[in-house]
Amino acid sequence: LMLLKSNIVNRKYSIYIALPETYNKNKQKQYPVVYLLDANYYFAMTTEITRMMALNSKFPETIIVGIGYPVDIFSKDGSKNIFSLRVNDLSPIIDKKFEKSYENWIIKYPIKTGGAYKFLQFIKSELVPIISKQYRIDKNKRIIAGHSIGGLFSLYALFNQPELFDGYIAGSPSIWYGRKYILKYEKKYANKHNELPFKIHLSVGALEENDKDSSMISDTIQLYKNIKSRKYKGINITKNIVSNCDHTATPAQSFQVGLMKILKD
Repeated sequence: LMLLKSNIVNRKYSIYIALPETYNKNKQKQYPVVYLLDANYYFAMTTEITRMMALNSKFPETIIVGIGYPVDIFSKDGSKNIFSLRVNDLSPIIDKKFEKSYENWIIKYPIKTGGAYKFLQFIKSELVPIISKQYRIDKNKRIIAGHSIGGLFSLYALFNQPELFDGYIAGSPSIWYGRKYILKYEKKYANKHNELPFKIHLSVGALEENDKDSSMISDTIQLYKNIKSRKYKGINITKNIVSNCDHTATPAQSFQVGLMKILKD
């Protein structure tokens, strides 16, 4: 665990790092690295998933770099504090309607949106150079993985700084956010680019539209169809509908299947 102060965001982050079993045995070997969003929730789970999959020689041992917050999730209002921080960092544009919808739930930690640009610059200019210097990273196998609004951030990174990662996992992405901003952002990208030579995995739970106001499944399928229709050169995109799962039940399979699609030999 490393505490890292970002001068770009002006915030401290807890950086969780899990190394493969063989890391200290093979001093020459370089490893794929997964930058995992919302590490307070998903770091331990994703670490053990990759370690188990690595027992199959076709899946590589992997370094996990989790990006979280120095907040005890079990402390009083800890989950609300983390929710406030993550929403600010992971949302690509300001959404006043979204902020207002949570103002009665979170009073001590008010919701502010639209911090994704600075957060992405923190990852690119402050975090990635440190990790690349301190650990034996395969620089051609750098993955970002996020769920929910973290999945939305993965997509934002894809269309904003596509060269930063080689693989993008967007689990149950909040495509609805900001009046489906990311659909417009992808179209804008397509108007200027004909290449997207990266591996992308989209997933969503089969039960995520049980709420009549939800469009999680249809939004994810729509984005998938839009991206496929562009015929980007070099693209490798897959999608997965996670059976019998609602929004909070999808992360494990979203990351597991996504990592298999992107990193399996």
